[in-house]
Amino acid sequence: PYFTSLPFAPEDIQAVTVFGGLGAPGHTLPTAHAGIYLAGEGVALSSPGTIQVRRLRRTTYLASPGRQGQSDYSIEFDVCEDVRGWFGHVTSLSDAFPPTLAWSNCQTYSTADETVESCFAARSVRLAPGQRLGTAGMSAALGYLGFDFGLEDRRVNNFYVARWRFPETTFRAVCPWDHFDEANRSLLFSKLRNPGASDMLPFGEPRCGTMAVD
Repeated sequence: PYFTSLPFAPEDIQAVTVFGGLGAPGHTLPTAHAGIYLAGEGVALSSPGTIQVRRLRRTTYLASPGRQGQSDYSIEFDVCEDVRGWFGHVTSLSDAFPPTLAWSNCQTYSTADETVESCFAARSVRLAPGQRLGTAGMSAALGYLGFDFGLEDRRVNNFYVARWRFPETTFRAVCPWDHFDEANRSLLFSKLRNPGASDMLPFGEPRCGTMAVD
């Protein structure tokens, strides 16, 4: 396993989602990351394994129906030469990172319902399992309690007929939950759920879902 520690305390994990999911208007192609719905806001986030952080991204929501003026972070990291990943919707950074970062390469773009500014900062930080990364869970009142966990393996090639329609990360995406040690993987799979009106429970194999949706 690449990961031997949960990113959140078990009581802070309300639900875990599969990867390759669809959800308009934000996700009209298979989602290259899985996710966790948290039980509250400002929840402590820790490194699930030995990782090498290489870049941070700050997202500021310039126009949004629910989080205008708010910011959160993504943490991009390497596990080994072939495997890299990212955490999304991190609400604050721990003291493993300097209090001031040199943000650059800022870009403004629009999604289906938001306009955001995205800026990057290169930072090389090696973290051990269980080491504090920051917090996640933006707002319980507004319903922004999601956390993204993406993992790519360059030895993987997910096949699509119309490859031009898909971002590059889609081709190499793998399920992060499959790469936890057995005890933590079982706990994560026990919380698999599709939150929403249907509140469906995933079943069958592969347990984590599939990217094979075209």
